[in-house]
Amino acid sequence: MEGPGAWMRYVPEAERPRRLRQWRRAWLKAQLQRRRVQIALLVVLNVVICLVPWWMGLRSLTVLALLPIVSVPLVGGLAYWITWGEFHR
Repeated sequence: MEGPGAWMRYVPEAERPRRLRQWRRAWLKAQLQRRRVQIALLVVLNVVICLVPWWMGLRSLTVLALLPIVSVPLVGGLAYWITWGEFHR
């Protein structure tokens, strides 16, 4: 994480902790609004939810739950590759 910048040295010493917390909160909010971060958080949440049966001892159910997470990117890549091949022949 980058620092708040050169302006922090001009903030009075008594106010620096509050300003630093304020800056960190704004930075975190800006990061959470990025599409890449939102997608990553949703994928992690989905994997954690799918792993709950694993922790309960239901291994086969976990494999079925994780199958869409693994297969959707593979099918999408295959569709892209086939389409690309059709247009470039």
